[in-house]
Amino acid sequence: MKQSGELSGAHGDMCESTAEKRLKDIVFENTKDDKERKILYHYTTPNGFINILKTNSFYASHFKYFNDPSEFIYGLRFINKVIEERLSKEEDQTIVKKLCGLKFNEISELHKEIEQLYALSFSENGDLLSQWQAYAENGKGYSIGIKKEDIFEKTGLNSFDIIDDIYFIKMIYDEEKQTDIANVFYNVLREKILPNNDEDWKKYYYQTLTYIGMIMKHDAYENEKEWLFIYRGSIIFSDEKYLNYREKNNDIIPYVKLYFDENGVRSPKLGISLRTPIPIEKIYIGPTTNTEEIIIGSFLRKVYKEINGYKFPYVIESDCPYRSTK
Repeated sequence: MKQSGELSGAHGDMCESTAEKRLKDIVFENTKDDKERKILYHYTTPNGFINILKTNSFYASHFKYFNDPSEFIYGLRFINKVIEERLSKEEDQTIVKKLCGLKFNEISELHKEIEQLYALSFSENGDLLSQWQAYAENGKGYSIGIKKEDIFEKTGLNSFDIIDDIYFIKMIYDEEKQTDIANVFYNVLREKILPNNDEDWKKYYYQTLTYIGMIMKHDAYENEKEWLFIYRGSIIFSDEKYLNYREKNNDIIPYVKLYFDENGVRSPKLGISLRTPIPIEKIYIGPTTNTEEIIIGSFLRKVYKEINGYKFPYVIESDCPYRSTK
């Protein structure tokens, strides 16, 4: 697979400085330091569960419709607060003038960046009440577990770079680490502003601010232990065959399919043979569904009956003491 050494994967013509390398190291160190061979879970609705197994793909939703928009706003506000504090102490007025000038166009430029992003969420916890409520029809859905190494290492993402416009990262909840990231980001901007033309460093600013903003979360959500697949989908706008649509809460949601097989995750550009099943390790049945384990087993056998040597996942009912009133 093609690899890029840049954090945002779109500005490789600019030499990577020490500060820029430090920024990338901090952003990815959560992922690099996580050596435990754990299972990561994707929560989904009953309809989503059926489609995932039938198509051997997960749906990466357009970021505008992904999770709670306020989560992204948290990251942007946090980074901007740190930048404003640094600017108040900045001696170089060229830096101050140029960075302050960005604020007039920031919303529209960030909107352009978000328009190209698709995201897919996993959690280290496969049986978490808040996740059932938010992403699995109030407990009526399923969580699908895949070994982290099947997603991460086999794809080549253990190099901690972007591969084919995809990267996979552990969310950052620690405020001290978030502050460190924002400060190093500021240091990178200082280095880029003076020797480069406005178009180059502004492009870096908006793209990198978008990426690091979307992987920061308030520590109140730390129990989710979320990992995020991010796909930069600018290529799909020139070829709509990569784009799909689904209905959610009366909205039409654009999404792309990320394919999983024995080699890890594959770009929507590559596709996959439907005869190669997702390497699912474990499935949790939601706490408010009436579907029994035997039904899920029967469904799996029907979907994969012609796959020789298919290892059926362990299916278990949720232990959450929760019953929906809806």
